[in-house]
Amino acid sequence: MRAVYTFLTLLLLSQAPAALAACAIQPDGSGHVTIPDGQTSIADDAFDGCTSLTSVTIPDSVTSIGNYAFNCYGAETALTSVTIGNGVTSIGEGAF
Repeated sequence: MRAVYTFLTLLLLSQAPAALAACAIQPDGSGHVTIPDGQTSIADDAFDGCTSLTSVTIPDSVTSIGNYAFNCYGAETALTSVTIGNGVTSIGEGAF
């Protein structure tokens, strides 16, 4: 099944406000998120508070991962696996 991402989801990934306290993309039933191919950045705090996220796949099109993009700020995180594409050249402070 091919995932469909709305304009709002892509906007959250690229320009998520610091106050965003949710998953920019909801994890699937197993806790996995695949960032859409073509996305070029993941904003600061894009997945802040997304405690159900267990794994993420970041495609080659992404070149930068923002500060605290996957950080749960003291909440228990379930993130155990991250696959980062070859395009990433910048990873922000505390991204994971």
